Amino acid sequence: MMIGVRDLVIDELRAVAAVPNGLDRNVLVRIQDSIAADVIYLYREQLEQMMRRQEVAGLPAAIAKQERQDFFAERLNLEYRNRAANGQGFSLPLYVESAKNFYHLEIRRHLQQVQDYLVHGRAVNELNAGAESIRELRARDPSLNALAHKVAGGLNAINETLERLSRVQTGAAAQVSRELRREMRDGLVELQEDQFANSLLSEAQMLAGVQRMSNELEEGGNSLKVR
Repeated sequence: MMIGVRDLVIDELRAVAAVPNGLDRNVLVRIQDSIAADVIYLYREQLEQMMRRQEVAGLPAAIAKQERQDFFAERLNLEYRNRAANGQGFSLPLYVESAKNFYHLEIRRHLQQVQDYLVHGRAVNELNAGAESIRELRARDPSLNALAHKVAGGLNAINETLERLSRVQTGAAAQVSRELRREMRDGLVELQEDQFANSLLSEAQMLAGVQRMSNELEEGGNSLKVR
């Protein structure tokens, strides 16, 4: 996408994202991306003409980029308004369907992170046979510690987003949230092959709890350092 993968430029979607405790910005960007792909195709000739004109004129890179972004944002909003006029604009059912697809990919990505964490944990354990706990292994290996924190952060992020999804005021949202939770739970069960894997996952879950507590304290004006 020409704008920037995390930018929202469709006016209505920006307004939706600005609502306090509103919908997930990442899902709104995904909705925008589906329209952006069509806009690039529909206006590809005009975009190519603009880029050739910019090259001939010798525009500075920053100015040329801003001109392209303005052009694209204008056409993106125009295409969205045309779709909205035909009943194809933003809606909660569209959001829930987009969220389902987005979170499905996020869960797969998270499960891959968990798998990487377990593989690395086994390797570290073989090199540190005298370690008495996963915490000690984390202290000896910064990479394992980093992976454990990443897994913990991913676990919290997915749980928080699925909780928010379940509160969307549409009948399908709660059902989709339950299905995605079951998908993540089943994926984790498949990775719990033995007691050591369970120990690694338990350590990540403990860190996830500490991270949540830390966030709650920071929001209340306090701080808890996670080590």
